Amino acid sequence: MVDAVIAWVDGADPVHRDKREKYANQESTHQSDAYAATRFSDNGELRFCITLIRKHAPWIGRIFLITDAQRPKWLDPAKQSELGVTIVDHKVIFRGHEDALPIFNSISIETVLHRVPNIAERFLYFNDDFFIVKPVSESDYFEGSTPLVRGFYFSKNKLMRELHRLVARKKFKMRGMVGTRFRQEDGIQLSRRVKICHTPHPIVRRDYENLMEDRDRVRRNIKFRFRDQSQFGPIPLYVSNGLSNGTVRVVRRDDLYLDPVDCKDIDRSDVILQLKKECIRHMCVQSWDDFDDRSQIAIREILEELVSA
Repeated sequence: MVDAVIAWVDGADPVHRDKREKYANQESTHQSDAYAATRFSDNGELRFCITLIRKHAPWIGRIFLITDAQRPKWLDPAKQSELGVTIVDHKVIFRGHEDALPIFNSISIETVLHRVPNIAERFLYFNDDFFIVKPVSESDYFEGSTPLVRGFYFSKNKLMRELHRLVARKKFKMRGMVGTRFRQEDGIQLSRRVKICHTPHPIVRRDYENLMEDRDRVRRNIKFRFRDQSQFGPIPLYVSNGLSNGTVRVVRRDDLYLDPVDCKDIDRSDVILQLKKECIRHMCVQSWDDFDDRSQIAIREILEELVSA
């Protein structure tokens, strides 16, 4: 069985907003965009994310929704049961580390994904702006117990790394790639490092747990309530470590990535045309609220069409 995990927050909720502002005034961070409103905004992405999982990946078992004492307004108990969603509070996955709460940092949350109670040995981790846009199978994400990660890798050898970058630029559009950022003190020798796409991340729980719980990595990475440059990226570290020891495979990307920097004016017809390409099976809409009003309307229409088709 394969489960899904989604991290979600409604930053406009007055209780959450007041709590966030209180701690933002008390704590400092070395990452300039750590307090950016777009990191906490809810534009209804979650409904599309979950509905498209159930439509295009019915083989996925439970969907675990990680929240901070919140529930989406549209997800009443009946809908929650229908969609097979279990809400998991931060207090559950940060058990034993209650002093780190409240947390407003997706990097810290990703560090403890393996602590979701009763999660399957294999699971997919979603941001709420990841969408499966065509039917997919379990074998698209796992080859047996080997995760298949969309992206490309960098060799430890500088010359080979530059060659890989040149090849990757021809092979991929570079937008929407999650970079690599690891501290030397993590004590891991990586022969390869990975840039990964904004698509569902396949994870083997036991391997993830062993990596995160070793050398007190959890404690060191979750002490930041807001994002900080001294943190390591749990997903890139897991993938890079797995690629180095042969427990992860990297495959070619198959996603359409929309963000307000490079896609300033969304053309609905053009996006639909892109989505019809056989090679496209995923889409990510980054920072939805930073698009102009016309583009936001187009994005919502596109997702509504995907859900209802």
